Formats: sequence, C-alpha cells, structure tokens
Amino acid sequence: MDRPTASKGRRSASRTAPRILPYTQPYADLALRDPSLPTPTLDRSAQDRIGHELRAMYAELGRQPVPQRLLDLVGKLADPKD
Repeated sequence: MDRPTASKGRRSASRTAPRILPYTQPYADLALRDPSLPTPTLDRSAQDRIGHELRAMYAELGRQPVPQRLLDLVGKLADPKD
C-alpha cells in the first residue's frame, strides 16, 4: 500500500488564501440595532455609584510610588542634552 507523501514547495490546490475582513469602525454593530428600541441609558444614581467604585479602585493605584526606571525615562525625555 502506498503511503501519502507531502508535496514539497508547492501549495495544494485545495487550500485557499486567508480571507481578509474589511475594516469596520468601532461600534459599527450598534448601527444594526433595532431603531424602534429605546436607547439604553443609566440613571444618575447608577452613574454616581459606578464613579464612586472606580475612584475607590484607582485610589490605591494613585498612592503607589512611581518606579525609578520610569522616573529615569521621564527625566531623559525632559533633558534634551542626552
């Protein structure tokens, strides 16, 4: 019985080139939304709660020291002599 062999250096006729998708704008799928539906919104109290939670989450990050490596890089950008 013959064993199948792979062809070297040739593309198989059954393979197709990858399909390139067209560029779509971010959130383009929102345009496909049913216009008869109401626009989703958050009431003011929900927005305030989300803002409060985000500020609490990021407050700790703001208290952390800046790494010395980053300070050195910023210093090099500020000093054009180097």
